[in-house]
Amino acid sequence: MYRVWVPATTANIGPGFDCLGIALDLYNYIEMEFSSRPLVEVFGEGQDYIARDETNLVYRAAKRILDLAGENRSLKITLRNNVPVARGLGSSAACIVGGMLAANRLTG
Repeated sequence: MYRVWVPATTANIGPGFDCLGIALDLYNYIEMEFSSRPLVEVFGEGQDYIARDETNLVYRAAKRILDLAGENRSLKITLRNNVPVARGLGSSAACIVGGMLAANRLTG
């Protein structure tokens, strides 16, 4: 199993709007391992409505890396989300980056 954490980010910095970006001290944590069937567990932000199957954004990002590595196995992913969803803090980017990073580590 591999664990990664990805920070919230923002580029909405007054006169530096979309030119400056910062990472914030707020993280999403992702645990990933191979599994006999697809499974996504979600805790924290978005746990009531984030997809818990292969349509999950983290799962899709990870699957892309697995496909490139020639791996055709399912994943178990546990998400511990602290980055607020739909608040301009990069929750989607954190999901994509975290999914790709964890899958890359998982495939060696």
